[in-house]
Amino acid sequence: MAKRKRNIKKTITMNDILKATRHGEWMATNENECGFVSKHKVHKSKKNYTRKSKHKNDYQR
Repeated sequence: MAKRKRNIKKTITMNDILKATRHGEWMATNENECGFVSKHKVHKSKKNYTRKSKHKNDYQR
């Protein structure tokens, strides 16, 4: 069997530019941080129930 030649893109589209910038930003953030950091964090309520006294505020007493 003969090997097929790969088709090489000669034009750069807007999607290619966006993909490259997103990848670059992702690489830059990964250099500074260690481990996984979520992109969209859920807002933790101030009234979230915890039993520990260090997390209790004045409004709960």
